[in-house]
Amino acid sequence: MSSASKDETVCHRFLMSEVPIGEPDKGKSVLFKIQAKTGVDLGPISLPSWVREKEVVLKRNTTYEVVDTQKKTITQKIEGYPSWEQEIIEVTLNEK
Repeated sequence: MSSASKDETVCHRFLMSEVPIGEPDKGKSVLFKIQAKTGVDLGPISLPSWVREKEVVLKRNTTYEVVDTQKKTITQKIEGYPSWEQEIIEVTLNEK
């Protein structure tokens, strides 16, 4: 089983949390955009509503097909620090 989010900003937050502040070249991340058919939306039971993770649980042993890959740049801003950018690889998958 794997966990995902329907909210891309939540995904970006997780990606950027792995990058040391002010050192964007230290983190290399991959964002998987998954077109799932069998995912289960945890909705209101995953975390308090103010967190808004929009979590989806994906069934284990599910097969996916890679349909696209792109290099992208995302920007992060944390109060009190200068904003920084991180290059990511975005992989789009479709559930078979």
